[in-house]
Amino acid sequence: MKIFGYSFTIKKIGKKKAGFSSKKWTTAEKDHLLRRHGEKIPTSVIAKEMNRTVAAISSMLQKLHKGK
Repeated sequence: MKIFGYSFTIKKIGKKKAGFSSKKWTTAEKDHLLRRHGEKIPTSVIAKEMNRTVAAISSMLQKLHKGK
């Protein structure tokens, strides 16, 4: 297609897949999480120590307590 002497081409650009990726939890990380939680350490502090979000820490605690 030409407009004002310039040529333009139209091409389809692929879309990114929806969703997100997450780091897998190792057994050592789960043990550390339970130990620190048992010591009454705030979730925000544990999250910083483990380089994870507060939501990830809370979610894993729920999963671990549900499994008992």
